[in-house]
Amino acid sequence: MPDLILIPTELERQFLQHWWNGFNRCGDCTDVLRSPVRVDLCGFGLVAAAARTTQLIAQYRPTRVLLIGIAGALDPALPVGTALEFGSVVVDGIGVGFGASFRNADTMGWSHWHDPQTSAKIGDQIELQPGDRPALLSVCAASADARHAALRREAYRDAVAEDMEGFGVAMACQLMQVPLRIVRGISNVAGNRDFKTWQIELALQQATRLIDAIWREEETAT
Repeated sequence: MPDLILIPTELERQFLQHWWNGFNRCGDCTDVLRSPVRVDLCGFGLVAAAARTTQLIAQYRPTRVLLIGIAGALDPALPVGTALEFGSVVVDGIGVGFGASFRNADTMGWSHWHDPQTSAKIGDQIELQPGDRPALLSVCAASADARHAALRREAYRDAVAEDMEGFGVAMACQLMQVPLRIVRGISNVAGNRDFKTWQIELALQQATRLIDAIWREEETAT
């Protein structure tokens, strides 16, 4: 069964094209990629990402899923142009209220999913990888400005970056019982909407280097 690599948008895929060509066993990825590998778009935002990931898992039956793309830094110490793998993903914006009055599903005693047969529950946070890795915050709408980002940073102190697909992909993988790893390149500071200052290409280059290192480590371990 193939590994399934998901990229949220066509823009990100275009920046990743050179690395993606390595999946044909050429370039820098020759020694680290397993075959076969499927690469596809999961779509923009939580809803499209969850639905499309479920569709693709049902189609390809992958051994695991890897989500790669860009994210905005919530942690002021996190430099733009770096990349991280995340150990968990938490969702913001699903619950009741707005701003200071917002309450998420967990605080209301609700689960995003509850299987009545097994009693398995999925809450606002989904664990991905064991170990000391940071949390990723998935949002329905990206931070509009520095103030908005600061409010999120205060509310989700373990999250160092925000994206718009991670939780949706993680939900699909949990329900389909497929392991997931998330690697994001930090393209901007959360709340910075001046796209001219974003470092998308550098962020994705660093993300691919991190994924290559992960694969090399796995190959060494086996």
